Amino acid sequence: MLIINAEQEYACKNTLAGLLGLEAGERLVIFVDFGRSWLARGMAQAGSGLGLDVRVKVLGRETSRIKVDAELSALDAGDVVLSALSAGLEPPAWASLFPALSSPPGFTGRSVAIRSSVPGPVLLRMLSSDAGQVEEQVQGVLTYNACNHLEVTAPGGAVVSFPARKFHVFTLEVGRIIAVDVTAGECVAGGKLLDPLGRVDRPVVLAVEHGMVASITGQRRADRLRACLAHLEPSCRLVVELGFGLSQGIPTGCIAADECLAGTCHFGLGDNLFFRGANQAPVHLDLVVAHPTLRVAD
Repeated sequence: MLIINAEQEYACKNTLAGLLGLEAGERLVIFVDFGRSWLARGMAQAGSGLGLDVRVKVLGRETSRIKVDAELSALDAGDVVLSALSAGLEPPAWASLFPALSSPPGFTGRSVAIRSSVPGPVLLRMLSSDAGQVEEQVQGVLTYNACNHLEVTAPGGAVVSFPARKFHVFTLEVGRIIAVDVTAGECVAGGKLLDPLGRVDRPVVLAVEHGMVASITGQRRADRLRACLAHLEPSCRLVVELGFGLSQGIPTGCIAADECLAGTCHFGLGDNLFFRGANQAPVHLDLVVAHPTLRVAD
């Protein structure tokens, strides 16, 4: 992707003006590696057309972490940082410096991290999502934070009931089953890929008791998921997250993309310390369910 075509231009402009709501005169600082230089060029071209003050910082294997820390600390609270790193190319230090759910250390302004593992064509489709529809979905989901009890059902058979109370960190108290019918995320422990899992062809059914996965049934993907969890500590079986997709697209088997699809929700198992939870585990595994229906069950 060396040439900025019409699709890339639209996705970049939509990201900056639509999804991020940036306006003329604001300063956008893009941190990128060579693997996603095409995206940085697209963002810079779109940003210039919108009247933004765009700066691009290219990170290489020889780039000093101290230098990048200093550059971030020198930015103003009104600046916006966008990081776009490539899967497998960035040193681990860059991943920790540009976390997905918080701003880089030392930077007090707004920041956005584009996931490294989403393939280019899929990423462009996601970045082209209608900003109005995304905002409508966000506001709809946020209303559930005010309820006391929430029930999630889905055509595939997911029937889960739990106290809402800020649903991004929760423990199921009453659970029946979660039927995963889209994608099971990669199972990675200690930096080692145990199983990529991926797109499911038959539902993988997890029975949940007192917030813990008690059993897993189904066909091949179920056998593989059960084998992964069998070798890990019990904390890996705790259901700790309910998330909702907002982006347009179709399932690909890439969990980083599929868990973001509009019309889906995903349940997270295992570690939740990275979004201020209390369950420490060697894995965080996401499971995507299609067409969920939410009901306030107060």
